[in-house]
Amino acid sequence: MKKAARAILCAVVLAPMAPGVSSAVPRSDTQFWTEADITVRVTPSASMTCLGVIRDGSGLPNPALAGGGGTLDINDGPWTFTAGNLWVVVRSPASGHRTAVDLPLGAVSYEWSFAGVSFSDRNRAENLIGIPGDPWRYRNRVLIDYPVTSLGPIKTLFASDEVFFDFGHDQWSRNRAQFGVVLPVQPNIQMQIYYMRQDDRFSHPGALNILGVTLKGAFL
Repeated sequence: MKKAARAILCAVVLAPMAPGVSSAVPRSDTQFWTEADITVRVTPSASMTCLGVIRDGSGLPNPALAGGGGTLDINDGPWTFTAGNLWVVVRSPASGHRTAVDLPLGAVSYEWSFAGVSFSDRNRAENLIGIPGDPWRYRNRVLIDYPVTSLGPIKTLFASDEVFFDFGHDQWSRNRAQFGVVLPVQPNIQMQIYYMRQDDRFSHPGALNILGVTLKGAFL
């Protein structure tokens, strides 16, 4: 029994020192994500969005991520074609070191409705310039919007699931599951409040529980 107890004690003490394990980086974290978007009409079929984001973690050097950018969306019936660029600064959870990332992107989305429910499937490719190797990744997101009339100020319920393919590792690397509500603030402004769960094979922390708030202004 003494030998077994000693072995267990050694395993507990030495586990954080094992290769690939950092005691300074939690395996999971609770984060608060904020975003502000402003969309304006450019032509009858095109709009431009400017956005800013800040992400804070409960156990990490903050902000964990901050940045902004813009996108141009062209609508053609149920199709939306997007091109844009984001600039973000990502902070290492272990050292606090900041890395600047330039993120050009392109996306194609298709929208449809069924029984009063709106669906959207977005396919997005982006290049993470500034991350070692400048990796590309592909993202596919399915979004469901359900309008409601009997939940007070809540006008829409939404849920989505997004998967990421990392070409640097040639693997499906990340999943984001999300659900939330939409609240109107002004005729042209709405607020999204949501919970998101992110699981990632290669990021640290690998599991995130996220409370998010997005403020959207649309002047179309």
